[in-house]
Amino acid sequence: MGQLSPRRVLAGLILGLAPVAVALSQPSGGTSSQPSKPGLDQQDGEQASDWEQVKALAESDLLAAGGLAVELLDAGQGAPTQAVQVQAFELGQAILAAHHREAAAELQVALQRRVRAEWSVINAALTLGDLGRIEEADRLLGEQLELEPRDAALWNHRGLLRLGNGETRLARRHLARAVRYGSQNAGLSMARLLLLAGDLQAARAAFRPGLAGPEPHAWALRGWAATQLVDAPH
Repeated sequence: MGQLSPRRVLAGLILGLAPVAVALSQPSGGTSSQPSKPGLDQQDGEQASDWEQVKALAESDLLAAGGLAVELLDAGQGAPTQAVQVQAFELGQAILAAHHREAAAELQVALQRRVRAEWSVINAALTLGDLGRIEEADRLLGEQLELEPRDAALWNHRGLLRLGNGETRLARRHLARAVRYGSQNAGLSMARLLLLAGDLQAARAAFRPGLAGPEPHAWALRGWAATQLVDAPH
């Protein structure tokens, strides 16, 4: 199996995970993985005027603005203000949309080094994975897992990263950890792998949790049906 973009894995191969990736890949408040919201003017020597300069520069030169943002993030300590986090995130997305993936990755990694949150590490890891920098992406996820060892989303993305790189055995190990910590998406991914491997009984068992409740997961229904069709007598 050749290397696949982690974003393509999220969007296509793995079962219905793209909405989850979007939700986890932007700054928000209210979870244990997010820093408490600090004051918006300055923190750890970071001046609002510095980031106003970044904003102004971005209107004419995204790459120069990204480079300045990286310098400011590298020069600071601790989590930056919420306003800075949002500005750096949005600048990284704009640079990515302009097809400057290397520059976007540099900014996203610098932001993760300061924020140390689930959303920021997943955002950086996705871009690094798209660039084929698999080991660097995995290292970032591993570092965050040292802080949040039971974070199902991090184990899930670590598994998807390895799956996109063709490392099925390692992907299954990471996805199994994600399932253990409560990720239904990882469970569906595991079920898909089992189905592709021809282990129909195990695949059915893995799809079954997605069928529970008043609104069964659409991909669980499709996967369950596929196991029945494949196993049907000819």
